[in-house]
Amino acid sequence: MGTKVVVDEIDNLNNNSGLATLNENLQKLADEFDKILYRDGSLTVEGDVDADSKRLLNLPDAVSGGEPVPLRQAGIYADAVAALQNWYPTKEEGEAATVEGEFFSYPDGAGGLVYAERLAVGSEIFSEAATKALVDSKVATADLTSTASGKGVDLVGNSARPAATRTVMAALDGTRLPVALLGESGREGTFKWVSGDQSAGVAADPEEGVYVPPASDATGASGAWVREVKNGVLDPRWFGAVAADGPDGEDNTGVQAALDFARALGSTKEYSVDFGHGRYSLSGVKLYGNRLKLVANNAFITNKSATGVPMFYIGDPTGSSLSSNTAAWLNQSEIRFGRLLSLAGAGHVFDHVHSFANSRMSWTYIKQEEPTKSIWSNRSVPAAALSGGRMYFVKFDGIYTEGMATHTVRLWDLYGTDNFCSENTFRILRPQQSGAEHWFGIENVGTASYCEGNNIKNFGGEVNNGGSIRLAGCLNCEITGFTNYDMVSTLSNHDIDLSSSGGGLASRRIYINGASRTSGTLGVGVYDIYLGDSTACTLDNLGPANVTPGYSVNLNSRPCRVGQSQNTTFTGTSLTNQVRFPNQAALEPFVAPAVSSRKIVTPVGATLTIAAGVVTATGSYHRIDTEGGAATDDLDTINGGESGMHLFIQAMNDARTVVVKDGTGNIRLVTDRTLDNTSDTLHLLYNSALSAWCEVGFADTGA
Repeated sequence: MGTKVVVDEIDNLNNNSGLATLNENLQKLADEFDKILYRDGSLTVEGDVDADSKRLLNLPDAVSGGEPVPLRQAGIYADAVAALQNWYPTKEEGEAATVEGEFFSYPDGAGGLVYAERLAVGSEIFSEAATKALVDSKVATADLTSTASGKGVDLVGNSARPAATRTVMAALDGTRLPVALLGESGREGTFKWVSGDQSAGVAADPEEGVYVPPASDATGASGAWVREVKNGVLDPRWFGAVAADGPDGEDNTGVQAALDFARALGSTKEYSVDFGHGRYSLSGVKLYGNRLKLVANNAFITNKSATGVPMFYIGDPTGSSLSSNTAAWLNQSEIRFGRLLSLAGAGHVFDHVHSFANSRMSWTYIKQEEPTKSIWSNRSVPAAALSGGRMYFVKFDGIYTEGMATHTVRLWDLYGTDNFCSENTFRILRPQQSGAEHWFGIENVGTASYCEGNNIKNFGGEVNNGGSIRLAGCLNCEITGFTNYDMVSTLSNHDIDLSSSGGGLASRRIYINGASRTSGTLGVGVYDIYLGDSTACTLDNLGPANVTPGYSVNLNSRPCRVGQSQNTTFTGTSLTNQVRFPNQAALEPFVAPAVSSRKIVTPVGATLTIAAGVVTATGSYHRIDTEGGAATDDLDTINGGESGMHLFIQAMNDARTVVVKDGTGNIRLVTDRTLDNTSDTLHLLYNSALSAWCEVGFADTGA
């Protein structure tokens, strides 16, 4: 390293001449070290620095390329990297440098600074190699903004470029700088340029939440900026929603756009729409399509419409052919809500206009403050197409669900013809304030088929003075775990009413297990449970333990089965086919059997008088009289039969003979049977497949 130093030989250090020679030699060495340690640039360092050397040597500052850098000077690079990684631009791209804070800087080697425009928003802006290249070569601003080959974006590799708005981003050249950082309020995010035909995504996203086409091609056929979407989760704010509890419908466009995008592209990727923790103002939003996943369990949504517009449509209300347009249905979907509030003047919370099937919906809190509108209703479907608002295999799981004491309609109102609502589960833990009508209703006014297999669970109603549940035209449905709490006035309707509606089918095989009321009183002629014209129902575990005067059930003389109950009064028990299980002594007129046995009692029903050869059975045991008191009369047809129903008939009077005819009407016998004595008995069984009564046995026991 440097020039070789030649020193003089010392003969004797004990005399003055030897000492002088030593001093001269040391000065030569010092002069040579000065040339190295305080060099002016004319000398260079050659060879390898020996890291194992014990020599104490502080490197001077580097002044030309290829020289080692001392630690004190390495801070320049660290400062430059930190500056590049932590900043936010205050100038648009390409503007001149005017203020040091708007740019990153590095030393120019002459005691000054060189400024370069900042190119992107975010964290790690440049790669380590690119950063060092900028500092080492002291890249000028003109080079960074140049579009020439080897300059501009070529200096910073795949770095992201800031875009204050979608318009700015659309103007960027994605082929040269493929990553953009959108800074538009509410729509912030990272976009990558995707070349090739992106027109399908652009068409599905008119609000530019995920796809932003370039300014040069609005169709996206040549490529588009595409948002990085993690796990398929879409934020409505990307599409323009504000989520700031604004005026009526402020968030409609953004939310609907997010839902429509998820539906349109759902066949290629699973998307979900997540409302986050915002406060949304919505009215008239349409929920429809297959595999919709809506997550709003942390959001508060308010309908502020003053013109009766619902918060949500279940199905597309603009679709044609309500009952058959599957494209407008809501199917195979999962929907989770947090808090929903519908203010006075607004419409239904959910306006059910199309089929809703194979799905799940849950919520924490819903309140309807408009007393003329429901929480759920399909009544807006035109009368000619009542089957449009259908519901099959849907599970509802809600907690606090509230109306107003002044409500004039049902809070949960399902109404239609025939089998429009089947195999659904309604688990609503706290349905409150039913007003003048029942809180919940499935009302089938059809005559051809039943609404079947619906299950109403854990219905813990509160202050439902208008009644709780109304089922009409239903088959094989269950009400389990039911209680009406905190009644503050008189119950104006039967709390659970099973009677038919508008000439529709009578409900059959309704199972009520666990029903009670904790307070309040019943109006005149009002019961906790009223069977109406329903048949073959089962009632079990009824009644509260401590309410006076207790639970009141009117069987209305209908065939049914009654199980364990307490503090319960039964009325309407005078007809056949009423079966009392053990330990239910309160059900009259039955005699309490021993615990180890059961009895089927068939009381005599009303006497049936023949009219033109026809009678109608209302029970399982009747006496028959002739028309007009004639001495003899033929019985051809017996109406009122149900599949598997047993019927015992006898003559009413020994002096008037009833001849039961074989094959003339709907009676199938071994031969005509004559009942000429009150002891003669004919046992029949109804076969629904034959639509006929078939003989089981005949006892000619009269004198």
